[in-house]
Formats: sequence, structure tokens, C-alpha cells
Amino acid sequence: MFRKFEVVKKIFVDSNNHLKSVLITALIILPPLFLIYRIDKDSNDPLTSLIPLIGFPIMLIILVPVLRIVVGNNAIYIIRDDVLYQINRMPSDPGIMANNARAAGDLMGNESAGLLIGGLLLLSNLGNRKNIQQNLLENDGLLEKVLGNTYSFKVKKTVSMKRFLNGYKVVIRMSNRNTDDAENMFYIFPGYNDYEELVSCFEKLKA
Repeated sequence: MFRKFEVVKKIFVDSNNHLKSVLITALIILPPLFLIYRIDKDSNDPLTSLIPLIGFPIMLIILVPVLRIVVGNNAIYIIRDDVLYQINRMPSDPGIMANNARAAGDLMGNESAGLLIGGLLLLSNLGNRKNIQQNLLENDGLLEKVLGNTYSFKVKKTVSMKRFLNGYKVVIRMSNRNTDDAENMFYIFPGYNDYEELVSCFEKLKA
């Protein structure tokens, strides 16, 4: 039988990018937040209290495209039995914080911003990714749990793959236990172990 991939099981992880991306994101988000806070605090006008409610969602809308690039390498990719999976969350206690962030985003009418903030909270607490990679390789029970959660997606096909900076902007069709067909756009950059092999995986899944 023809196999898409050369290995039965493999894990692609960027061991260093997740902490760096959290720090860069903080540097991007915190100054505008501080400015909004100062304007609100220093003003006696009751209408000024609306600035955080209006300014924060607007700020996120403007910054989300930039932040998507910054957190490009935070997903984990797994080859298992000739299927490529994208893992956007590992089982962890910070999931409660992430859900709270998602709820806040929904309340502000900006679901994508809530998801992004939730993802950043998770990523800042994931610990050493090299250990995660080794655990997934050695512990089949953990691997099954990860592949079965709602943040793990089976990559069905690559819709498009375009060069972006020193990496790629990728659009895929994917599925998980809650949806049979969804589209996702993300970025991948050098930093993953066997990065060229990961790029090749997406190339092989082009429609």
C-alpha cells in the first residue's frame, strides 16, 4: 500500500519558540493596554470608562494578524499511522484559564481574540517541550489522550502553501471529533525538529 509519509510515528515540536512567542506577545500587547489604563485612570470623565471596553477589542483586532505570525510555531504536529495531526493544546491545568479567556473574548464579540489569549495562557505553562515530545513518543496512553481531545485535528488536505518570510503560510482542511470539515490558516517557520520533513508532509497533502 502506498504511504504518504515515510515514518509510522513522529513528533514535530519547536522546543524554544513557545516561550519566546509568549514574551514577544506580551511586549506587543502590554504597552497599548497600559496606555488604555492610564487614559482611563487619569480622566474624571465618566465616558472615559468606556475606553477599555471599546479600545481593548479594537486593539486585539488590529494585533491578531501580527500575533498569529508570532505564535506560528506553537502547534505540535504528529504523524501517526500515515495521518498528520495538528495539536493546538496539551492536556493541562491551565486549560481553565484558557477557557476563561475564550469566554471573555466571546463576551467582547471577538471569539478569535479570546482563543488567541487562551492559547497564549496555555503555552506559557506548557513547560519543556522536549520533555513533552519524549513523553508523546514513549507513552501511547498520553498520545491517545492528546489525539482525542477537541484541540487535536486530523489534517485532511493542504489547500494552499505559500512562502512567507523564512517559512510558510499554510491553509488546511481538517477534522476532529466535533467537526468533519473545517479550515485553518497558520504559519510555520524553521525551529521544528526535522523542519524540512514537516514542510514535505504538508506538500504531500496538497489537493
